[in-house]
Amino acid sequence: MAPSAKLLGGISEYGAGASPNQHLEWPPATPDIYSRFHPEEYQVFCHEGQYKAFCQNTSVCGSFSWNLFDFASNTRTEGESLGINDKGLVTYDRNIRNDAFFFYKANWNPDPMVDICSRRYTPRLSRITTVRAYSNCDVVELGVNGRSQGKTEPDNFKIAVWNKVNLYAGHNQIELHGLCGGTQVNDSCQWEVDDIAPAASRATIFNNGL
Repeated sequence: MAPSAKLLGGISEYGAGASPNQHLEWPPATPDIYSRFHPEEYQVFCHEGQYKAFCQNTSVCGSFSWNLFDFASNTRTEGESLGINDKGLVTYDRNIRNDAFFFYKANWNPDPMVDICSRRYTPRLSRITTVRAYSNCDVVELGVNGRSQGKTEPDNFKIAVWNKVNLYAGHNQIELHGLCGGTQVNDSCQWEVDDIAPAASRATIFNNGL
């Protein structure tokens, strides 16, 4: 080996389990990975951090996310569903693409897109929240109940963030409008807020169905 040669390596697998029916406030606390609670936010928290580290390490020549789809694994007893390895970016029935899927789509797919993170986290336990989105657009505007919360430019990893956004008790309409050159793309969802709890809970589980 020449003295100037540089050693390169690949990451064979990385990721975390997730259920689209289980959620945490952002930033997510680390759950017990061997428990039945695998929140969607923690999965994407891991993927964001790991992918950023790979991109910033010039010794990493490639990486392989584990896994694209949830798959059967009879010995698995952790996560929402027994017998399922839930580290996929897409659910076992192929019906739901987790937030982590759209993180990679925003980074890898050139087609203009915007996607609201934690869209399935409802009802929520706090009227003040962080709204996050993935987008490859030049600028993204957040609207809550018909009122603009401002425009922002996604960072180098296609993440757009609005901090301390105020929600109404009850129903909230969340809308995103992204502008890519002359192309506008939109996304929306509805969040309900429980006005009984005065502060956000770090861990909440909701079974909204697949």
